[in-house]
Amino acid sequence: MAQENRRKQEHGEKNKKNLQSLIETYTREGHIAENISPYKTGYPNFDEKQFKLDHLITFRDGEVWGIHTTSTIRTDRAKQIQWDSYHIKKINQHVSKVYLVFPEGLDHYNKNQALSYQKKIREKKMYTAIDDVLSLSELEQCLESKSLENENIGKRKATEGKNFEKRLVSILNHSSNIKKWNQSSSTEDGYFYPTFQQIMSLIGLSRNEKILKIEATDKIPRLETGGQPKTDILLTITTDRRSEEMFTFSCKRSSAKYVSIHEYTAESFIEVLDIKDKKLQEAFLKLQEVGGFTELKKRYDALYKVMEKELPILNKKLAEWAYAGIGGYGDPKIHWANYIIVFKNDTKTLEMEKIDVYIANILQNVEGQMGTSFQWTYPSKKKGKAIQLKGKIT
Repeated sequence: MAQENRRKQEHGEKNKKNLQSLIETYTREGHIAENISPYKTGYPNFDEKQFKLDHLITFRDGEVWGIHTTSTIRTDRAKQIQWDSYHIKKINQHVSKVYLVFPEGLDHYNKNQALSYQKKIREKKMYTAIDDVLSLSELEQCLESKSLENENIGKRKATEGKNFEKRLVSILNHSSNIKKWNQSSSTEDGYFYPTFQQIMSLIGLSRNEKILKIEATDKIPRLETGGQPKTDILLTITTDRRSEEMFTFSCKRSSAKYVSIHEYTAESFIEVLDIKDKKLQEAFLKLQEVGGFTELKKRYDALYKVMEKELPILNKKLAEWAYAGIGGYGDPKIHWANYIIVFKNDTKTLEMEKIDVYIANILQNVEGQMGTSFQWTYPSKKKGKAIQLKGKIT
């Protein structure tokens, strides 16, 4: 019994550390103004530390949330958290919400218990001072949404994209995930562990392969042209079965069907696609000048017809360059993407694939303009200076 209690205590402490990691991330970035951990309070003339939550966070606008985590939502545990939450809200009326959080890597039984409790609260089948039961990833989405609620659409989209990359880097580097993967701790749930496991499977690691060293970064050197590479995350990993290997990932996050994925000058298109035909070279230059195919056809119909004939032939090479950087500028080992990871905002789903499989699917199933897989346009305020491709995120 004593050993089992120690195991449960260790399990709980590791779970709290993972929640702490997430909150510290948002605190470092300035979204959370204050984090009291643990938070304890009580009524006047009584025990001033009677009621407890793991965290009391205050955002920059003054909104206050209470957050508590557990990996076992038993009836007695849940009632205790409800009791504490009710009185904390009574004592500190600045607290607008209290969330009960469970880790991503829970076993089947405990996850079902958490989801059952979540359902009762969301369907209002019980009276409770707890506002919701969230997985760690759902809490992360709530924190991000709160931190960006006053930003304009452009800044919000850009920040969401960078947040996605940073989150993946944190997951890949987090020591708790390595311990869980290596099965060195029976009390470790991991930090967004299902995502970590999904990425390890994607790059071909065997479940019995022990990770000796792992390092991920989103600090990728710029191309020699000064442009951004297609690689968003570089992962270096060593296991007991393989020497150091590098893996490169392109990361996309969007709810739109088509997003801007490629922007270069006409001269770069000509160079990378190795276009020798003078008429096709001229067609690219004129397309950049006029900004689109409709205007190209109207003003330079002969050149439009050249592109209409030749672009379908270049579609595969174009897709490899646009989505992965393949055949373009930079160091193939660092700047070209081997894999793609996509987070869809509308469905909150995470999908990932080898880049060659992803591109093959794009080429087979996506129809764009002029026999290619892309919508062709120009970057905002850069008409006459560059060509932009919008690609479908599948």
